[in-house]
Amino acid sequence: MIYSFIKNNEQLFPIEKMCKVLQVSSGSYYRWKKQRITARMQLKIDIKELIKLIYFESKQRYGSPRITLELDMQTKRRVKDKIVFPQLTLYFLFAYPKRI
Repeated sequence: MIYSFIKNNEQLFPIEKMCKVLQVSSGSYYRWKKQRITARMQLKIDIKELIKLIYFESKQRYGSPRITLELDMQTKRRVKDKIVFPQLTLYFLFAYPKRI
């Protein structure tokens, strides 16, 4: 989060100054900036986006077990419930029952 802030504002302020103010070493920022997205990291990003998409497509009625089943069918991979549930709670997404 801090690194992305620095990257977004590197045209406005000197990187060294922002690192000093935010108490981050400039070396660690440059290391973060240079890193590449691995296949596993990309998969995690895609799964997080799919979780949100499935949740809102289901009109906020699916909980983690149903979203897990949907992910299994859509990604053709086994996605565990212990991956889905923390993502839902992180974004305060809860299943709401259908009103009669």
